[in-house]
Amino acid sequence: DMRANTVSRLYARFLQLVDGTVALLVGLMVIAVTCNVIARYCLKVGLIWAEEFSMLLFVWVVFLGAYSALRNKAHLALTFITKRLPRGLRKVQRVLVLALVALFLAVIAWGGMQMVAGVVELGQRTALLRISSAWSIASMPVSALLMLLEVAMIFIRGEDITELEVSNAEGGD
Repeated sequence: DMRANTVSRLYARFLQLVDGTVALLVGLMVIAVTCNVIARYCLKVGLIWAEEFSMLLFVWVVFLGAYSALRNKAHLALTFITKRLPRGLRKVQRVLVLALVALFLAVIAWGGMQMVAGVVELGQRTALLRISSAWSIASMPVSALLMLLEVAMIFIRGEDITELEVSNAEGGD
């Protein structure tokens, strides 16, 4: 089906964009921390903005990394009970687990959006960079929404959430 192929290609490009963004953020974080270390220990001058900037980047890397881990099935999974269930109950368990994960992510997304709105309304700014504190808090609802999208894709594709690809988790093919 042409529409399904188009959606798959768009989703694949979107995933590349997210992965590229994470790589860029990690690179910027490494540069900021390295410059601050060099300035502090070699030049005896600290870059006061570097720590706050690297913390902002770190928050985004952690939350986007959680999305990437979900996508790559790299999260911790407790499958010892699931694998012992009869096949019929496994299907029910799969739907129940995906529904509970989706509910949890929806609550995180909603709460995160409320926090962002509150911070914007109050005009809270970071201490050194003087940018809106909403920039760091936004990582929570953005990542939760991305993970909700992935949970929906897992459900639609009918993926078995108990089958982990050990080679991927260990850095293999």
